Amino acid sequence: MDLLLTQKESDRFSAWLRHEAESNRGLIVQMEKMKSPSIEMLIKKNKQEIVAFLIVADKLDGTERVEISNS
Repeated sequence: MDLLLTQKESDRFSAWLRHEAESNRGLIVQMEKMKSPSIEMLIKKNKQEIVAFLIVADKLDGTERVEISNS
């Protein structure tokens, strides 16, 4: 089973992660306007997801890539 991503797949996944982080930021802004104690848990969860998304995206973007050919 091949678990390595191609350059294109890695770039697309990183872009998706960053998009999800931005979407979560927008949700947080809207939830903070509600000022409900029950919303605080959702805000915390979304903030944690933003951190996770960006950590993985940064790792993908910072990975050195080497291609090997049989020439």
